[in-house]
Amino acid sequence: MKYIKIEQTELGFSLDPTAYLDRLEAIAAQLPPGAAAFAREPGHYAFGDRCPKDLKLDRASLVGTALELSFVGYTPEPRLVIRYDGVVSFTAAADEGEDDLGRVQLDEILPHDRGCRHEIKLIAGTVAVVCADLTAKWTLP
Repeated sequence: MKYIKIEQTELGFSLDPTAYLDRLEAIAAQLPPGAAAFAREPGHYAFGDRCPKDLKLDRASLVGTALELSFVGYTPEPRLVIRYDGVVSFTAAADEGEDDLGRVQLDEILPHDRGCRHEIKLIAGTVAVVCADLTAKWTLP
């Protein structure tokens, strides 16, 4: 993460998107439309119903250069589905000694010369996608 700060504390984790949010309008103007809409969606960083915090990566499906990531909450129904088009790189890495990525802490979308780079920090790992654009769909009850 370039702007979002995540620090482990004695009580868990401190999550601070302030620096990212301070730069978001300038960054959003350089993002593809879908990525900008998702990053600027009301509630995305407000730790409410439309914040990816605490979601768990349930499924990843890559077909050609299209990737779909499905995230669930505390029930098995998908809560957030992100479709990436024009994928040029996709990595999912668990921290050393971990066998489960854990739940989402926060994410950050930045401009990239190929479109955008979406980094998702999980408790025990990171997922990163570089793509032409993305579309996020919430499936809230």
